[in-house]
Amino acid sequence: MLEAEAKPQWVFKGGSSKTWENRMSLADTLIWIDLPLGPSAWRVLKRTLRDYGRTRPDLPDGCPEQFSLEFWKWIWDTRLTGRVYATRIFADPPEHLTLHHLQTRADVATHLKTLDADPAMGHPTAP
Repeated sequence: MLEAEAKPQWVFKGGSSKTWENRMSLADTLIWIDLPLGPSAWRVLKRTLRDYGRTRPDLPDGCPEQFSLEFWKWIWDTRLTGRVYATRIFADPPEHLTLHHLQTRADVATHLKTLDADPAMGHPTAP
């Protein structure tokens, strides 16, 4: 078990599919943010251009934004493999998981509003 998984609340974004089974056994909610490749790739490109050569606050120190063919290849290669795996989970989910399949930016915004409205969810903007 990862140290973060031992805490009462945690969030994982993507990550290694080798750990998905373990995380799902411990999680109570699975949110699949399933946005189209085009807009997602556009956001990556804009972020890369905007922050090129600088380390973004969400990255470790010493990890400046850069153009990386390896990263673009990973985006291309995993767009289908990740979708296949998530589709299987949603088709036959473990009984203990609450599922949310967010397919548009509007879906994401609506879901975030439900978290804002529920202080028990521990969302940073909750009162």
